[in-house]
Amino acid sequence: MHHRSAFLIGATALTLLAGAQPTAAQVDFEPSDVFDGRTIDFEMPRETMQAKSLLDRRDDKIDPAIRTLIAASGGQAGGFAAQAKSLGVPLGAAARSVAVTLLPDRRSSVDALIAEAEDHGAEVSAVFAGVVYASVPLDQVEALGASTDLHYLSQQAQYYPSYAAAAAGNLVAEGVKAVRADRLHAAGLTGRGVKVGILDFGFRGYAALRQAGQLPAPQAQRAFNDAGRVEAGDEHGTACAEIIHAMAPDADLYLAAVSGKEEQIVQAALWLADQGVDIVSYSGGMHFGPHNGTSISDRLVEEIAGRGILWVNAAGNEGASHWGGRATDRDGDGWIEMGPNGENFMFVRPRVNGVALQITWDDWGSDPRLPSATQDLDAILHAYNPFTGRTVGPPLAISANPQRGRGMPFEELIGPVPANVPYLLALRATSVSRPVRIHVHSRAPAELAPLVPDGSIAIPATSTMALAVGAVDVRNGRLEAFSSNGPTDDGRTKPEVSAPDQTPSAAYNARFPGTSAACPHVAGFAALLKQRYPSAKRAELTAHIKRAVRPLGTGQPNNQHGFGHIDASKLDSKVIVDDDDDEKVELPEGWGGAIEFEELDAQLAAARSGRDLGLRVVVGRAEYRIGDGLKVGISADQGCYYLLLGRDSRGEFAVISPLGDDRPRLRAGEKRAFPERGTIRVTGPPGRDEVILIGSRRPLDVRTWRSEASISVARTSYRVVR
Repeated sequence: MHHRSAFLIGATALTLLAGAQPTAAQVDFEPSDVFDGRTIDFEMPRETMQAKSLLDRRDDKIDPAIRTLIAASGGQAGGFAAQAKSLGVPLGAAARSVAVTLLPDRRSSVDALIAEAEDHGAEVSAVFAGVVYASVPLDQVEALGASTDLHYLSQQAQYYPSYAAAAAGNLVAEGVKAVRADRLHAAGLTGRGVKVGILDFGFRGYAALRQAGQLPAPQAQRAFNDAGRVEAGDEHGTACAEIIHAMAPDADLYLAAVSGKEEQIVQAALWLADQGVDIVSYSGGMHFGPHNGTSISDRLVEEIAGRGILWVNAAGNEGASHWGGRATDRDGDGWIEMGPNGENFMFVRPRVNGVALQITWDDWGSDPRLPSATQDLDAILHAYNPFTGRTVGPPLAISANPQRGRGMPFEELIGPVPANVPYLLALRATSVSRPVRIHVHSRAPAELAPLVPDGSIAIPATSTMALAVGAVDVRNGRLEAFSSNGPTDDGRTKPEVSAPDQTPSAAYNARFPGTSAACPHVAGFAALLKQRYPSAKRAELTAHIKRAVRPLGTGQPNNQHGFGHIDASKLDSKVIVDDDDDEKVELPEGWGGAIEFEELDAQLAAARSGRDLGLRVVVGRAEYRIGDGLKVGISADQGCYYLLLGRDSRGEFAVISPLGDDRPRLRAGEKRAFPERGTIRVTGPPGRDEVILIGSRRPLDVRTWRSEASISVARTSYRVVR
């Protein structure tokens, strides 16, 4: 077979991909045949490494994919959009512009960066958490990249719906019956008075279904997408609205349409919050960021949750298209071991024409808004001949972005290759000093081997404040193979719950598969509970949902089903606490605000083991600076027990207070500072250490807590920041 490859000198984000024709033998080839303990001699082309070296020496502030686009465009207008698409760079609003995130330097302000960006013709669309979203003319990118106010200029993250190909089915409310929500309907719980926001990628056909009497008129709708129309895109959001309406037929719906750029997600989420919604249903995600709950979109979820809104998120559909592992090179050949027997490659077979592989690893630095990757990995893709057991010709694709203390731990291979042809993906350990955790995802349908579902959870389902939802096939009660699994990179169990997919949809005139379909089932279920407990906020709703489940899988919670499959029949007097019985503990003024009420379901039983228990809460809109000499103060409006925990940067928990007292108690009206002796010493890097305060009417003892125990508690945490 003939192969060609082209290298872009001066920018190394991606080479052009060769064409190859499949044969019947290659289509039938089993990936297990390639894993026999062998290693293959891969080699990065000299031209690629020379171009990478040039970028290394420049200490470049510009994302390599965008720099590649600049080099490839060469000032020519023709093919600009196609070139941007091949590099995964989203287009901006104006002609020959790119959608970017601008990250200000620590010594500069957001306002200063905005002013300079606008001087270079940028159109600023949104600002969130110190990140500026803008559309920048391509011919002005290099000049803006030289700004002293700028830390880094990157392509915008793009989000995608979490659904698979639909299959034909009869139009009946199977999901409602599967979760037994019809029992709640019969009891008069229909979501009346509850506001549900649907943040989605397209609402095509919504008006037609509304005219047919199958969907209600939305209370409000707004387009944040490229087309400027709510019904642009596909039927995905309409199908999600169908499920929510079936689950909670009297809930008020609010529609926010996006195309997938991060700036649009930010704008849409904040708009929904401003509408006063109680619940946000988001059936989307991505993997361009840290998988530990610290990404920009994770912060967005925290912002929304801080307003008392429940954020329900699809877990993702990458469970069957993900490899995760540590960056190890035991044999010293310079390539990461990825195969089951230590092979220095993994197998990739696209199911459609084209490949879209993303590689990320946990090296974002203490603040992902100022990415500072130092562990340098490069990716290479080769055609593979199963008859000879060798690669064929030169590399088809290379991604060799520099990671030298500025920029992101990210490589991406996108391009047109034939379907059903075997390829080998290899990762070069260009400069690796520690075994960082690597994720390989395929955005296009593809067979990967070895397959590692663990850690495939999508962003922002990774957020500590997101209620992530896995998918269970409504027809057989089995977890979908593609349903993304936890844990997160910081060790938290995800998803929280699971719900039906493959339910019939009028929007698709077929069955609706994916965690995209499971997510709105939980959002609609939450609307029913919100009607039952109108004063309940995010934390209470989350607790009720996690308890109203039928357990599935091994151990609860687990990284496939979470606590279990939602089930309205589990809502009885034994597991639901009336609002009037809720206990609370409040921080006095000057100590950081009120503690948020929370149901804590037996999670502290694992505190001694070092597992992250998902207890992180930031009080108010901002994070609070704390340091050595810290004491935490509380006042109690009624008698309660307390527990003060510390969580270090490694995710390990320790009891700070009480020490030597199994049943510490505060009297009503009492104010005290903890710990009783000495102060709390903070040793971890900024943004990672936390101090968590818990209060409850019942005694708190992490050593004897049984797995089936559950209590009502109030809690908050303080996080170290710069």
